[in-house]
Amino acid sequence: MRMETIHLIDGSEIEILHSPDMTAAQWEETKTYLQGNPDEVKKLTEHSTNPDHIRKQQSMRTIADIWQQRIDDGDEDFAKKMKELEEDPEFELLFKDIKEYRVTEVRAHLDNDILMAKVSAKMGGVPREVRQSLDNITRKPITLQDACKNGDVHALQHYLSETDASPEFRDLDAKDHKGVSCLGYAVGANRLFVAKLLVEMRADPSCVDLAGNSSLHYAAGYGRQEMLQYLLGLGVDVTLKNF
Repeated sequence: MRMETIHLIDGSEIEILHSPDMTAAQWEETKTYLQGNPDEVKKLTEHSTNPDHIRKQQSMRTIADIWQQRIDDGDEDFAKKMKELEEDPEFELLFKDIKEYRVTEVRAHLDNDILMAKVSAKMGGVPREVRQSLDNITRKPITLQDACKNGDVHALQHYLSETDASPEFRDLDAKDHKGVSCLGYAVGANRLFVAKLLVEMRADPSCVDLAGNSSLHYAAGYGRQEMLQYLLGLGVDVTLKNF
């Protein structure tokens, strides 16, 4: 596997993983689609780096698996509720988009919390069988940035261990949907041990977010005195201005 830079028609760039499982034709088709649809690329990027979106997707998938199991088990009451849901005019567009595989539209429906709450209520609420699983999804860090923000040293060490043999795939300066890096979150959340470990593993203290804020801006802005002294000791540029 390798990362490849794709140049989009709006002048922006994005790095994506080139999977060896894709044929040359599939890869070219994927690149062509991404190059011509920068808005869709931005949405996909946000969904793949936003822990809240990812948690929502995982939760929905967990519930959907239970629903499917009930259908497979011949639960007539549940099947009746599902049929009534499909026939309800309020959810007509949702099921139409699902059946037509309209990915963008379906994602918009799934992001509609009010609509999804109505679906859940119609189907009898959150199944008892998945409540513990949903609680685990809520508690577990989703992204590396999420782990660093929460001070999850074990998750960070696991990532470092997993990428130790292939450091070229290790990207500690990767940014989430807000443009914030792992170090940015560690500094902002005052996770000094995590911040030191990241810097030791070559995370860039001068990496900035979408507003031009560096780790030094976070430390000063949040009043993290010990963190600020540590960053100053690294020789971070104190003249760097945000936007």
